[in-house]
Amino acid sequence: MAEEENKENHEEKKSEVAADGDITTNKYVWIVGAVILLVAGWFGLKALLGPSENYKVTLVDAPKEVVKDGVATFTWRVDGPPVLIHHTSVHMGKESQPGDLGKDVKPADTKYIDFVKDFAQGDYNIPLQFVGNLQMTDAGTYYYRVHAIVNDKNYWTDEYTFEVKPEVAIPTALPPIQDTSVTPAI
Repeated sequence: MAEEENKENHEEKKSEVAADGDITTNKYVWIVGAVILLVAGWFGLKALLGPSENYKVTLVDAPKEVVKDGVATFTWRVDGPPVLIHHTSVHMGKESQPGDLGKDVKPADTKYIDFVKDFAQGDYNIPLQFVGNLQMTDAGTYYYRVHAIVNDKNYWTDEYTFEVKPEVAIPTALPPIQDTSVTPAI
């Protein structure tokens, strides 16, 4: 009988150890699962409730060429979640600024020396479409990009070009008409 009791005690201890091992393993699985759910939930809430930085500037219309001393008219959009901005413009110059311009690149850091002044300072609720003008006083090829500052970040379009042609000479008066008819002599 003592042998049977020992056998039963041994089997009971075995089942207790097996049960404890399962509980310990289950605790770790539950803890790891809970941590994963918390992290996923945090990123999910941040994506849903946090402000989106999906802002974009788009060139809508621009001239291919302008006559010297003429006016170049540009149309562009600033899109994204509603927010108040204080600057958007078309920046241009006679030197190209190739490549992508990042959100940290300010207009002063570029080769563009002129800009459309209509919306360079003010309060504008975006999304919004803008139409701006600039008188072109110098002939040549101009390189330009649309730019906006949104939440202290710079947003740029790709670079485009247009040509400012020299003035076309237009006669201001017609030459005098000469009478080629013969007048009788008296």
